[in-house]
Amino acid sequence: MDGDYAIQSNFPLADLLKPEQEYQKIYQDTMPKIRAAGFLRTQAIQEHIEDLMQHSSGVSEIKSALSRCYQIDVSFIECMDDLTPSNLASFMQ
Repeated sequence: MDGDYAIQSNFPLADLLKPEQEYQKIYQDTMPKIRAAGFLRTQAIQEHIEDLMQHSSGVSEIKSALSRCYQIDVSFIECMDDLTPSNLASFMQ
């Protein structure tokens, strides 16, 4: 009996938390991108993006406007092509 308990108590319990901590980190990193991409894919926002593309000089201005207007993190957007619905869908996968 004492031997069984000693084996169980020697297992590092902190190791059990590592997969959960890794999952939480990945979840916290990716979920805002997924939510923002889903939001940016909506028809109303796509129309706004098209309007911004016609009147803005670059992706940084568009990102700034979207962030300011909708209070979302758009840091994952790197180029104009990232704002198309099909490319936004790829961020959601």
